[in-house]
Amino acid sequence: MTKKTLQFVAAAAMVAGLGFGSVSTAFAATSDSASGTNTGSLHTTAKVALTAGSTSGGNNGDGGNAGDGALALVTAPSYTIDGGELGGSKALKLAGTADGNTPVQTVNPGLKTNWGVTVKSSQFATTTGTELQGAVLTLTDGAVTSPTGSTSSTAPTGEGSIELNGDGTSEKPVVTAAGNENITGDAKAVGVGTWNTNFNTASLAVPDGNTAGTYTSNLTWTLKNAPF
Repeated sequence: MTKKTLQFVAAAAMVAGLGFGSVSTAFAATSDSASGTNTGSLHTTAKVALTAGSTSGGNNGDGGNAGDGALALVTAPSYTIDGGELGGSKALKLAGTADGNTPVQTVNPGLKTNWGVTVKSSQFATTTGTELQGAVLTLTDGAVTSPTGSTSSTAPTGEGSIELNGDGTSEKPVVTAAGNENITGDAKAVGVGTWNTNFNTASLAVPDGNTAGTYTSNLTWTLKNAPF
């Protein structure tokens, strides 16, 4: 809950004795001899206390579930790659798309912290254990948008292209928010609020020499808290 406090201060002094003495306030009056009026000013304050909001679902960047005042990785995409025919003498370059155009959605509910998301792929393999040799999965786009359409925060930085070796040895950055430890004055926060990083297109390079089958790689998307 947001609390606002408006404070108005006036000081009055009482002189000890039988009667009241002079009274002093923060009002400073000056005489305008031409118009016969007095002018002056008062100084007051307006204060507000803001707390980080609540998030739900996904990982919070510290290995636990999201909750009150925590970062959250809410959604991440799976991909369907177009099938191809092995020719025995040439490599394949197969196109793919994100299922349902699901974005990498992150939520920073108001924390002055840096964060980032990485993705790692496992070995492409069939259910019987045959491995796809030498494949490279490429995710492209990396456009970062705010689904709310209105934010005072600077957008985090999305990678334009990510190449993941199909043998499970790659872990690559997806989107990064940095610089929040230096927020002072009118500097904007980075990556605060809800952000969608869209990797809607994919491609899979498959060298010749592989055998027919349905191959799957598991993608692990990880939200990492500061430092990143």
